[in-house]
Amino acid sequence: MKSSHVSFSYLGSAEGRAMLLSISMAAAIILIKGAAYFLSGSMAIFSDFVESGVQFPVIAFAVYCLYLRHLPPDENHLYGHGKIQFVSAALEGGLVIGASLLIVYQTTLSIITGYQLDDVTSAAGLALIAGVLNGVVGWYLIRTGRRVNSIILVADGKHILSDFVTTAATLTGAVSAMLTGWLVLDMLAAYAAGVYILFVGLKLVREAMGGLMDEVDRDVDRIVRDVLQSEANEHAWDYHALRHRSEGDRHWVEVHLVFQKNATLEEAHDEAEHLEDELRSALNQPVILTTHLEPEGREADVDPVTGEKPA
Repeated sequence: MKSSHVSFSYLGSAEGRAMLLSISMAAAIILIKGAAYFLSGSMAIFSDFVESGVQFPVIAFAVYCLYLRHLPPDENHLYGHGKIQFVSAALEGGLVIGASLLIVYQTTLSIITGYQLDDVTSAAGLALIAGVLNGVVGWYLIRTGRRVNSIILVADGKHILSDFVTTAATLTGAVSAMLTGWLVLDMLAAYAAGVYILFVGLKLVREAMGGLMDEVDRDVDRIVRDVLQSEANEHAWDYHALRHRSEGDRHWVEVHLVFQKNATLEEAHDEAEHLEDELRSALNQPVILTTHLEPEGREADVDPVTGEKPA
Protein backbone atom coordinates (compact mmCIF):
# COMPACT_ATOMS: atom_id res chain seq x y z
CA MET A 1 0.00 0.00 0.00
CA LYS A 2 1.47 3.35 -1.01
CA SER A 3 0.59 5.23 2.15
CA SER A 4 3.95 6.88 2.80
CA HIS A 5 2.89 9.98 0.86
CA VAL A 6 -0.40 10.33 2.71
CA SER A 7 -0.44 12.22 6.00
CA PHE A 8 -3.09 12.73 8.64
CA SER A 9 -3.81 16.18 7.18
CA TYR A 10 -7.49 15.21 6.90
CA LEU A 11 -7.67 15.67 10.69
CA GLY A 12 -7.76 19.38 9.96
CA SER A 13 -11.00 18.97 7.97
CA ALA A 14 -14.50 19.20 9.44
CA GLU A 15 -14.61 15.41 9.55
CA GLY A 16 -11.23 15.16 11.27
CA ARG A 17 -12.02 17.88 13.82
CA ALA A 18 -15.28 16.14 14.70
CA MET A 19 -13.49 12.84 15.26
CA LEU A 20 -10.80 14.44 17.44
CA LEU A 21 -13.51 16.10 19.52
CA SER A 22 -15.26 12.76 19.83
CA ILE A 23 -12.21 10.86 21.06
CA SER A 24 -11.29 13.62 23.53
CA MET A 25 -14.79 13.73 24.99
CA ALA A 26 -14.99 9.92 25.12
CA ALA A 27 -11.93 9.77 27.39
CA ALA A 28 -13.33 12.44 29.69
CA ILE A 29 -16.79 10.88 29.87
CA ILE A 30 -15.42 7.43 30.71
CA LEU A 31 -13.61 8.93 33.71
CA ILE A 32 -16.69 10.88 34.83
CA LYS A 33 -19.06 7.91 34.57
CA GLY A 34 -16.54 5.57 36.16
CA ALA A 35 -16.37 7.87 39.17
CA ALA A 36 -20.18 8.04 39.26
CA TYR A 37 -20.47 4.25 39.35
CA PHE A 38 -17.88 3.78 42.11
CA LEU A 39 -19.54 6.50 44.19
CA SER A 40 -23.05 5.07 43.86
CA GLY A 41 -22.70 1.30 43.42
CA SER A 42 -25.77 1.59 41.17
CA MET A 43 -26.17 -1.07 38.48
CA ALA A 44 -28.14 1.42 36.39
CA ILE A 45 -25.20 3.82 36.41
CA PHE A 46 -22.87 0.85 35.80
CA SER A 47 -24.76 0.12 32.58
CA ASP A 48 -24.26 3.71 31.49
CA PHE A 49 -20.54 3.48 32.32
CA VAL A 50 -20.10 0.28 30.30
CA GLU A 51 -21.73 1.73 27.20
CA SER A 52 -19.43 4.75 27.36
CA GLY A 53 -16.48 2.41 27.91
CA VAL A 54 -16.74 0.97 24.40
CA GLN A 55 -16.61 4.41 22.80
CA PHE A 56 -12.89 5.01 23.20
CA PRO A 57 -11.56 1.92 21.34
CA VAL A 58 -14.25 2.35 18.68
CA ILE A 59 -13.35 5.98 18.05
CA ALA A 60 -9.63 5.17 18.03
CA PHE A 61 -10.26 2.57 15.31
CA ALA A 62 -12.51 5.03 13.47
CA VAL A 63 -9.63 7.55 13.30
CA TYR A 64 -7.52 4.88 11.59
CA CYS A 65 -10.43 4.02 9.26
CA LEU A 66 -10.72 7.67 8.25
CA TYR A 67 -7.02 7.64 7.42
CA LEU A 68 -7.51 4.60 5.19
CA ARG A 69 -10.59 6.13 3.61
CA HIS A 70 -8.57 9.12 2.43
CA LEU A 71 -5.85 7.00 0.82
CA PRO A 72 -5.93 7.07 -3.00
CA PRO A 73 -6.56 3.88 -5.00
CA ASP A 74 -3.51 1.65 -5.39
CA GLU A 75 -2.55 -1.62 -7.10
CA ASN A 76 -4.13 -3.64 -4.31
CA HIS A 77 -7.29 -1.52 -3.93
CA LEU A 78 -8.30 -0.37 -7.40
CA TYR A 79 -11.60 1.06 -6.16
CA GLY A 80 -10.00 2.92 -3.27
CA HIS A 81 -10.57 2.32 0.44
CA GLY A 82 -14.03 3.85 0.97
CA LYS A 83 -15.71 0.68 2.22
CA ILE A 84 -13.60 0.72 5.37
CA GLN A 85 -16.33 3.03 6.68
CA PHE A 86 -18.75 0.12 6.82
CA VAL A 87 -16.19 -2.01 8.67
CA SER A 88 -15.85 0.73 11.28
CA ALA A 89 -19.63 0.96 11.71
CA ALA A 90 -19.92 -2.84 11.99
CA LEU A 91 -17.21 -2.95 14.67
CA GLU A 92 -18.96 -0.22 16.61
CA GLY A 93 -22.24 -2.10 16.45
CA GLY A 94 -20.56 -5.33 17.56
CA LEU A 95 -18.96 -3.68 20.59
CA VAL A 96 -22.26 -2.05 21.52
CA ILE A 97 -23.93 -5.48 21.42
CA GLY A 98 -21.14 -6.85 23.62
CA ALA A 99 -21.66 -3.99 26.08
CA SER A 100 -25.37 -4.76 26.31
CA LEU A 101 -24.69 -8.41 27.11
CA LEU A 102 -22.17 -7.42 29.79
CA ILE A 103 -24.72 -5.09 31.38
CA VAL A 104 -27.37 -7.82 31.55
CA TYR A 105 -24.85 -10.33 32.92
CA GLN A 106 -23.41 -8.03 35.59
CA THR A 107 -26.85 -6.83 36.69
CA THR A 108 -28.09 -10.40 37.06
CA LEU A 109 -24.96 -11.35 39.00
CA SER A 110 -25.40 -8.37 41.33
CA ILE A 111 -29.02 -9.35 41.99
CA ILE A 112 -27.88 -12.84 42.94
CA THR A 113 -24.99 -11.71 45.18
CA GLY A 114 -26.75 -8.59 46.49
CA TYR A 115 -25.73 -4.95 46.39
CA GLN A 116 -26.72 -1.59 47.86
CA LEU A 117 -26.75 2.04 46.79
CA ASP A 118 -24.26 4.53 48.24
CA ASP A 119 -23.77 8.17 47.24
CA VAL A 120 -26.30 8.37 44.42
CA THR A 121 -26.68 12.16 44.70
CA SER A 122 -23.05 12.95 43.80
CA ALA A 123 -23.02 10.20 41.17
CA ALA A 124 -26.19 11.57 39.57
CA GLY A 125 -24.60 15.00 39.24
CA LEU A 126 -21.55 13.57 37.52
CA ALA A 127 -23.64 11.36 35.21
CA LEU A 128 -25.86 14.30 34.32
CA ILE A 129 -22.83 16.35 33.23
CA ALA A 130 -21.57 13.43 31.13
CA GLY A 131 -25.01 12.92 29.61
CA VAL A 132 -25.34 16.54 28.51
CA LEU A 133 -21.84 16.44 26.97
CA ASN A 134 -22.78 13.25 25.11
CA GLY A 135 -25.96 14.79 23.77
CA VAL A 136 -24.15 17.83 22.39
CA VAL A 137 -21.27 15.80 20.88
CA GLY A 138 -23.61 13.17 19.39
CA TRP A 139 -25.76 15.82 17.72
CA TYR A 140 -22.64 17.55 16.34
CA LEU A 141 -21.19 14.30 14.94
CA ILE A 142 -24.42 13.30 13.17
CA ARG A 143 -24.87 16.80 11.76
CA THR A 144 -21.27 16.96 10.51
CA GLY A 145 -21.34 13.37 9.25
CA ARG A 146 -24.44 13.95 7.14
CA ARG A 147 -23.02 17.20 5.78
CA VAL A 148 -19.76 15.58 4.62
CA ASN A 149 -21.34 12.16 3.88
CA SER A 150 -19.24 10.31 6.48
CA ILE A 151 -20.73 6.98 7.55
CA ILE A 152 -18.14 6.74 10.34
CA LEU A 153 -19.17 10.03 11.92
CA VAL A 154 -22.90 9.28 11.65
CA ALA A 155 -22.47 5.83 13.24
CA ASP A 156 -20.37 7.28 16.05
CA GLY A 157 -22.89 10.08 16.59
CA LYS A 158 -25.80 7.64 16.79
CA HIS A 159 -23.93 5.56 19.34
CA ILE A 160 -23.17 8.64 21.46
CA LEU A 161 -26.78 9.82 21.27
CA SER A 162 -27.90 6.37 22.40
CA ASP A 163 -25.52 6.85 25.34
CA PHE A 164 -27.31 10.13 26.11
CA VAL A 165 -30.68 8.35 26.15
CA THR A 166 -29.23 5.60 28.34
CA THR A 167 -27.89 8.18 30.80
CA ALA A 168 -31.31 9.79 31.16
CA ALA A 169 -33.01 6.42 31.73
CA THR A 170 -30.43 5.08 34.17
CA LEU A 171 -30.37 8.30 36.19
CA THR A 172 -34.13 8.12 36.52
CA GLY A 173 -33.88 4.55 37.78
CA ALA A 174 -31.02 5.20 40.23
CA VAL A 175 -32.52 8.37 41.70
CA SER A 176 -35.98 6.77 41.96
CA ALA A 177 -34.47 3.81 43.80
CA MET A 178 -32.68 6.15 46.19
CA LEU A 179 -35.81 8.21 46.92
CA THR A 180 -38.20 5.26 47.35
CA GLY A 181 -35.84 2.66 48.72
CA TRP A 182 -37.01 0.25 46.01
CA LEU A 183 -33.80 -1.26 44.67
CA VAL A 184 -35.82 -3.01 41.96
CA LEU A 185 -36.15 0.34 40.14
CA ASP A 186 -32.36 0.51 39.79
CA MET A 187 -32.28 -3.06 38.48
CA LEU A 188 -35.06 -2.45 35.96
CA ALA A 189 -33.32 0.68 34.67
CA ALA A 190 -30.12 -1.33 34.14
CA TYR A 191 -31.95 -4.06 32.22
CA ALA A 192 -33.84 -1.50 30.14
CA ALA A 193 -30.56 0.20 29.24
CA GLY A 194 -29.04 -3.14 28.25
CA VAL A 195 -31.95 -4.01 25.96
CA TYR A 196 -31.99 -0.55 24.38
CA ILE A 197 -28.24 -0.66 23.72
CA LEU A 198 -28.64 -4.12 22.17
CA PHE A 199 -31.09 -2.82 19.57
CA VAL A 200 -28.84 0.16 18.79
CA GLY A 201 -25.93 -2.22 18.18
CA LEU A 202 -27.99 -4.54 16.00
CA LYS A 203 -29.17 -1.61 13.89
CA LEU A 204 -25.60 -0.38 13.38
CA VAL A 205 -24.47 -3.85 12.30
CA ARG A 206 -27.47 -4.21 9.97
CA GLU A 207 -26.74 -0.89 8.24
CA ALA A 208 -23.03 -1.69 7.95
CA MET A 209 -23.73 -5.11 6.40
CA GLY A 210 -26.10 -3.48 3.92
CA GLY A 211 -23.29 -1.17 2.81
CA LEU A 212 -20.76 -3.98 2.54
CA MET A 213 -23.23 -6.02 0.46
CA ASP A 214 -23.98 -3.04 -1.83
CA GLU A 215 -27.61 -2.90 -0.77
CA VAL A 216 -29.55 -0.47 -2.98
CA ASP A 217 -30.40 2.91 -1.52
CA ARG A 218 -33.90 3.45 -2.89
CA ASP A 219 -33.64 7.24 -2.82
CA VAL A 220 -30.37 7.15 -4.77
CA ASP A 221 -31.83 4.59 -7.19
CA ARG A 222 -34.80 6.85 -7.91
CA ILE A 223 -32.56 9.87 -8.55
CA VAL A 224 -30.22 7.93 -10.85
CA ARG A 225 -33.11 6.51 -12.89
CA ASP A 226 -34.84 9.90 -13.13
CA VAL A 227 -31.65 11.51 -14.47
CA LEU A 228 -31.08 8.68 -16.95
CA GLN A 229 -34.64 8.78 -18.25
CA SER A 230 -34.64 12.57 -18.54
CA GLU A 231 -31.35 12.62 -20.44
CA ALA A 232 -32.42 9.70 -22.66
CA ASN A 233 -35.66 11.48 -23.62
CA GLU A 234 -33.87 14.77 -24.30
CA HIS A 235 -30.98 13.39 -26.34
CA ALA A 236 -32.69 10.47 -28.10
CA TRP A 237 -30.77 7.52 -26.66
CA ASP A 238 -31.74 4.61 -24.48
CA TYR A 239 -30.15 2.68 -21.61
CA HIS A 240 -30.26 -0.69 -19.87
CA ALA A 241 -28.21 -2.92 -17.52
CA LEU A 242 -28.01 -0.22 -14.84
CA ARG A 243 -26.03 -1.01 -11.68
CA HIS A 244 -24.88 1.33 -8.94
CA ARG A 245 -23.45 1.19 -5.44
CA SER A 246 -22.55 3.72 -2.77
CA GLU A 247 -19.64 4.21 -0.41
CA GLY A 248 -21.49 6.84 1.59
CA ASP A 249 -19.52 9.77 0.17
CA ARG A 250 -19.37 8.68 -3.47
CA HIS A 251 -21.29 6.58 -5.99
CA TRP A 252 -20.24 4.10 -8.65
CA VAL A 253 -22.64 3.84 -11.60
CA GLU A 254 -22.44 1.35 -14.48
CA VAL A 255 -24.86 1.46 -17.42
CA HIS A 256 -25.15 0.49 -21.10
CA LEU A 257 -26.07 3.45 -23.34
CA VAL A 258 -27.74 2.74 -26.70
CA PHE A 259 -27.27 5.40 -29.41
CA GLN A 260 -28.72 5.85 -32.86
CA LYS A 261 -26.71 4.24 -35.64
CA ASN A 262 -25.62 7.56 -37.12
CA ALA A 263 -24.15 8.80 -33.82
CA THR A 264 -20.37 9.19 -33.84
CA LEU A 265 -18.10 7.87 -31.11
CA GLU A 266 -17.23 11.44 -30.19
CA GLU A 267 -20.91 12.35 -29.78
CA ALA A 268 -21.52 9.25 -27.65
CA HIS A 269 -18.50 10.08 -25.49
CA ASP A 270 -19.70 13.66 -24.98
CA GLU A 271 -23.16 12.43 -23.99
CA ALA A 272 -21.63 10.05 -21.44
CA GLU A 273 -19.55 12.86 -19.92
CA HIS A 274 -22.61 15.10 -19.78
CA LEU A 275 -24.56 12.31 -18.08
CA GLU A 276 -21.87 11.96 -15.43
CA ASP A 277 -22.06 15.70 -14.72
CA GLU A 278 -25.85 15.53 -14.40
CA LEU A 279 -25.67 12.57 -11.99
CA ARG A 280 -23.06 14.33 -9.89
CA SER A 281 -25.23 17.45 -9.72
CA ALA A 282 -28.41 15.53 -8.85
CA LEU A 283 -26.76 13.44 -6.12
CA ASN A 284 -24.57 16.33 -4.90
CA GLN A 285 -21.74 13.82 -4.40
CA PRO A 286 -18.83 12.48 -6.44
CA VAL A 287 -19.92 9.99 -9.12
CA ILE A 288 -17.75 7.54 -11.03
CA LEU A 289 -19.65 6.55 -14.18
CA THR A 290 -18.71 3.55 -16.34
CA THR A 291 -20.60 3.25 -19.63
CA HIS A 292 -20.81 0.60 -22.34
CA LEU A 293 -21.68 2.32 -25.63
CA GLU A 294 -23.85 0.39 -28.09
CA PRO A 295 -25.39 1.22 -31.51
CA GLU A 296 -29.15 0.92 -31.85
CA GLY A 297 -30.21 -2.58 -32.85
CA ARG A 298 -26.92 -4.09 -31.64
CA GLU A 299 -27.62 -4.11 -27.90
CA ALA A 300 -25.59 -6.70 -26.06
CA ASP A 301 -27.54 -9.69 -24.77
CA VAL A 302 -27.14 -9.07 -21.02
CA ASP A 303 -29.13 -9.57 -17.86
CA PRO A 304 -31.08 -6.33 -17.22
CA VAL A 305 -30.19 -6.39 -13.50
CA THR A 306 -26.64 -7.72 -13.32
CA GLY A 307 -25.44 -6.46 -16.68
CA GLU A 308 -23.75 -9.83 -17.29
CA LYS A 309 -24.06 -12.02 -20.37
CA PRO A 310 -25.98 -15.26 -19.75
CA ALA A 311 -23.96 -18.48 -19.76
